[in-house]
This record gives sequence, C-alpha cells and structure tokens, in this order.
Amino acid sequence: MAAIYITPMLDNYRVDRKNPFDPLELFEAESEQVSLMLKYLVDRGFLKTTDYDPKLFRKFRQFIAGNFDIPWTSVSMRCQHLIYAINAIHRPENMIAAGIFCGATFANNAGAAVGPGAVYRAKNLVGIEIHEPSASLAATNIAKFKADSHCRIECTDAIRYCDTFEQPIDLLYLDAVVMNGKSTNLDGNSAHRQTKSLYYEILQVCLPKLKPGSLVLSHNSVDYAEELTDFHNTVRDTSIFKNSINFVMDTQGLEVSIR
Repeated sequence: MAAIYITPMLDNYRVDRKNPFDPLELFEAESEQVSLMLKYLVDRGFLKTTDYDPKLFRKFRQFIAGNFDIPWTSVSMRCQHLIYAINAIHRPENMIAAGIFCGATFANNAGAAVGPGAVYRAKNLVGIEIHEPSASLAATNIAKFKADSHCRIECTDAIRYCDTFEQPIDLLYLDAVVMNGKSTNLDGNSAHRQTKSLYYEILQVCLPKLKPGSLVLSHNSVDYAEELTDFHNTVRDTSIFKNSINFVMDTQGLEVSIR
C-alpha cells in the first residue's frame, strides 16, 4: 500500500542548486533524519536493516564535493544521503541510473560500490545520459573513482538501452527529463508540455527485468508530481509493485518503490 513520509523540520530546507553542499543542518541532524527514513523502509519490508556507515558516507560526500565538476544539482544532501544508504544496504548487483546529467546522481547510487564510500562489489553500474556534453562530463567525473568497466556511462536513449539490457535490474534510479518536453501520457490531445513523463516509459521496458525485491528510486516525486501521474499510478498499484513510499524530505522528494 502506497504511503507518504514527511520529514520533520521541512520548513526552510531548500537546496541551493549551484551550491548543493552548503549545509542546511548539522550532519548529525541529517543522519538522524536518514536513520528514521531507513527505519520506515525496514518496517515496511523494503530493506532488511538500517545498518550502514555514516562516516563512510561522509568520506564519499567529501570526495564528490572536492573532485566532481557539478554545474548544478537539485538533489539535496538529505536525499543524497538516503540514496547512498539505500544502495549500501540493498547492494544491487545491477544498478541503472537514467538521466544522470553530470554524473553526480549516478555517483550517489554507485558510490556504495566504487570509490571511497564502497562497501561491496557490483556486477554492473550503468549511468545513462542522452545529452552528449553532459554524458562526457559525467564520464570525466566518474573516471575519478578509478573503477573498471563494470562502472560506466552510456550516452544513449534510456528506453532503448534498458529494453536491451540482458540482466535483471536490482535497483533502477530515475531522474530523466525529455528534451524540449512532450505531451502527457494521460491525454494525447493536451498541449501541456511534460518533461518527466519519460519515467513511465522507462519503467515499462524495465518491468520484466525488475525481480521481486528490486527497488525503483525516482527523484522529483513532489515538484513534478503532476507529470509523473502515470508513473506514480504504476508504482503505487499493488498488483504491480509490493509497496511505494513518497519521501518528502525536501522540495523535490524521492519515491521509493519495491517490486
């Protein structure tokens, strides 16, 4: 059954897109909020434990802040922390992140398996970005992890890539945007331009590869909720997904869904 989780102390928590690592709260307070969200996930069967290493995560964050070229990001530090922790606990063998821009969102997921925050070894860590200059920047950033070919950036269409991906997908992260917008899936005659409805189309080709227990993390579940109607209807349908939770920890939000 779908649920919504609203983080305490939400007022005035708004990320500066060009200075995303400017602290909005003490790290200890941030860690406490993440621990509460992880407990919520454990209590509802998404994860088996809340155990991860916040100190190791902090090393990962410091590496990203000091070494990555990030023109901007709307992913808050709370959200980055939760994404890393989920990956560190779930430990997906095959992780795909679609719509990664400069590579920072990919790193938030992959950082539990490569680099200074690594706690396990994955089989495939794939970041997809269709915009060539962004994909090039992402590849340059991710190369700083000094990982081998199992951790890679693909400059391609996410739907096409996921459709041909031959392995089961243990964790799918969605942050893709349609270049120049598109018409809503709900109303083909609508003139309203959609930029995040691509989530739904990527999810459709991934569904057969998402085995029971696989996770889907989707950013912008709050501020792009209208455009994600089809997607949310799917992940919140208990005949398709076991459960889904919309975490309102900032102005963007993160939906976490379990197959």
